Amino acid sequence: MKKHLFFYFLFLIILQTKAQPSTVKNATVDKKLTAQPQEAIKGVRGDIGVYVGNVYV
Repeated sequence: MKKHLFFYFLFLIILQTKAQPSTVKNATVDKKLTAQPQEAIKGVRGDIGVYVGNVYV
């Protein structure tokens, strides 16, 4: 029973993450804002995620 609940919740989590859009339409790129993270991840091989907080402050 516990195994079934685990897989049920796992399925719901996967379904929720797939339902979210991966890109924002009509977004503009701020060159100044992207320069610093690009420099920080320069030379990294593989997948990486970067979080930028307080963009509109």
